[in-house]
Amino acid sequence: MLYSIEFEKPKINNLNEVTQNFTNAILEIANITIGQTIFSGKNPPVPWWNSHCNESIKSKKTAFNKFKRTKSQDDFIEFKKRRAQTRRTIKDSKTTSWRAYTSSINSKANPKQIWNKIKAFKCINKYDNIQILKNENDTIYSEPSEIANELGSFFSKASSTESYPLYFQRHKCAQEIVPINPCQNHDNTHINSPLTIQEMETSLSSKKSNACGIDNIPTIFLLNLPKNGKLYLLKIFN
Repeated sequence: MLYSIEFEKPKINNLNEVTQNFTNAILEIANITIGQTIFSGKNPPVPWWNSHCNESIKSKKTAFNKFKRTKSQDDFIEFKKRRAQTRRTIKDSKTTSWRAYTSSINSKANPKQIWNKIKAFKCINKYDNIQILKNENDTIYSEPSEIANELGSFFSKASSTESYPLYFQRHKCAQEIVPINPCQNHDNTHINSPLTIQEMETSLSSKKSNACGIDNIPTIFLLNLPKNGKLYLLKIFN
């Protein structure tokens, strides 16, 4: 679909529509080729989990529910057998997955990705919610809305003008009262020169986070666009 886009420079009065069409094209292709999953956040995903683990746990639960109904000694023994089998299945899955991963590590491996994988094996979730927050006045907050408001107030104060050094505040006030001539031609300045494809790729590749923005497009999607897709994106920026 991206190959069918005509690379005419988008018109200013139609820029929002052009951007939305481009975004929709990327998301549609991603849904067709990759698909989309929703993570509930209740349990951190682990790399060693597979269908055998699911089947084994399901079998154990079935045996346990049967034992609860019958209270039979035979059903209790069967439940203990399946529980032992489940533990063995999970242990074997962990071992196999760990050996497969460690054998794939080489000298070019990214240390950050290695540690993230180790944390995943240990079921360490780095996205745990903040349960309790204490501010500088020793006030304790436990409600999510209170914690969010307190964090917002803290970052707002940290980025406000009052947090700047006094000399910078004076310089800021002096510069803000200088009138700006909107008719002055700045087209020849470097800051207003068109963005190049190299500059755009450098900026995209410097992004360390794969989190999506409000358009639900992660940076890695833009980095892996075909050449004509990148050229079209560049024309939107310019």
